[in-house]
Amino acid sequence: MEAVMQEDNLSLAKRVRAMFRQLEKQRQPYEPDYETIAKYIFYRREFFPLKGEQGKSIARTKYDSTASDALNNLVHGFQGYMVSRSIGWLDLEFENKKMKENKEAQVWLMDIVQYLYEVFKGTNFYDTVNDNLADAVAFGTPCLYSENDKEKGQIIYSERHPIEIYITENRYGAVDTVFREYKMSSREIAKQFPHDRVSNRVVLEAGRPEAMYNEHIIIHACFPNEDVRPGSKQSKDKKFKSVYIEKDAQFEDKALSEKGYDQNPYVVWRWNKNSTEWYGRSPSHDALPEILTSNQLEKAVLEATELTVNPAKYAPASHRGRLKWYPGGINYYENYEAERMEAINPGIQLPVTLEERQSIWEKIKQHYFNDFFLILSQYFKAQKTATEVMEIQGEKAAIIAPIIGRYESRFLDPIIERTFHIEDQEGRLPEMPPVLQDLSEEARERGESEKINVKYIGPLATIQEKLFKTTGTQQTLAMAGPIVQLQLSGAPVLDNLDFDEILKDGARDNGASPTHIRGEKDVKKIREDRAKLVQAQQQMEVAQGVADAVPKLGKKEDKGSVLDEARSG
Repeated sequence: MEAVMQEDNLSLAKRVRAMFRQLEKQRQPYEPDYETIAKYIFYRREFFPLKGEQGKSIARTKYDSTASDALNNLVHGFQGYMVSRSIGWLDLEFENKKMKENKEAQVWLMDIVQYLYEVFKGTNFYDTVNDNLADAVAFGTPCLYSENDKEKGQIIYSERHPIEIYITENRYGAVDTVFREYKMSSREIAKQFPHDRVSNRVVLEAGRPEAMYNEHIIIHACFPNEDVRPGSKQSKDKKFKSVYIEKDAQFEDKALSEKGYDQNPYVVWRWNKNSTEWYGRSPSHDALPEILTSNQLEKAVLEATELTVNPAKYAPASHRGRLKWYPGGINYYENYEAERMEAINPGIQLPVTLEERQSIWEKIKQHYFNDFFLILSQYFKAQKTATEVMEIQGEKAAIIAPIIGRYESRFLDPIIERTFHIEDQEGRLPEMPPVLQDLSEEARERGESEKINVKYIGPLATIQEKLFKTTGTQQTLAMAGPIVQLQLSGAPVLDNLDFDEILKDGARDNGASPTHIRGEKDVKKIREDRAKLVQAQQQMEVAQGVADAVPKLGKKEDKGSVLDEARSG
């Protein structure tokens, strides 16, 4: 791709077309699975937007909705416990220590958090996040686009259909190039772009009522700008280049628009991803064998049920067109034996039991973490501890943890950063106090960080954080109990073992926080202090014994006592 971009003799429009052709080839191997998933699981995303088939009937080949229901449960559970309009899920904190300790700076940061909540609630953000998660769970590679609507004075978020999106990633594994292929009417193209950039055909159609709604394919390319010019006020000199072209206007060879962005307006993340691939994988990919099997079985069950309830019939030719084979129907005949009617027994025996079908349904639900979110809902209803929940669903928690991490770093972080940037550029953010401006300038002079970190405080993120912060320490404490019992036994054979090193190695292996493990100097001092305390107590006990014995030294023996008799004898 870099070689294509460096061809100076090619126009910008030609370069974009050449890049797009390469991206088309890269995505082709994934499309059959996409179509299967849309057909059997997420049918409202069937791949027809670019084929002129709007309003096409869907779900004609779908006989089992278990996977669709499981997908919706995962989407609603994930969003409800991670990014919901009804909970606090976002916080910001300064990385710089002086900024953390400054009250005015902290108040401003709290105002920023509250402002971001208002932005998200006042736009279509939460609805779009729901669509984004659904695409992630279905196809594995969702794409959210955000743009500032200057007329409305707010950000517009939109989830793009997977069939529109083509991607590549940089050497760090982050998606930095996104091409979108979509349709626009001649009227809208002529309205959005300068007429001298639009093809003659589209200009002519836009002026004719009978042709203005004819649709044409547009390509929007967003990719890293190889010629960034810091300080330039021109949009096209920014970090990401944005180019629009008409896909089929190859002979006129004009770009409809060339601009730029400080951040890529397309945010793409992957639910799961192989290191050798650009496109992601999803729970739907994993569950496909069970989903296709269940769909076929349910189809067979329906067909068998229909044949049983409404079987084929034998009927005499004399009743042609007069047969009333429905509840309450009366059929008249003169000779029963000659005119007798009867159903054909299909002799159907289902090859699979209800228990076997239910087992497949449960496997499908497990692929979509439905059991995990069921336990999670019980946790919040019954006020169970995070430890109890994770002990029951430890394996699922471990599997979903990296997905949460990717969701935060590859999706939420860029969206929040872009939202913050747009609101700042438009002058809509709360004004920064002078003291914070001074602190920022001081930090720059000292080469210190001015960064504002995002912290996620939703229930799912919080439970995950608690799990990995406390599990290691809890396992180490459980390990320490038997060691203490062994030491108390005092068995000589135990002298061969260094229990201190055993426990420290165990703590490291369990992933306990380093701050929970004391250093050797601290341990030595604690043991010395304890030995001194024990010695002092022993000395006090000896002294007390001597004090108790002194008054008895001059006491005369009791008459008749053993000592008195011994002396008398």
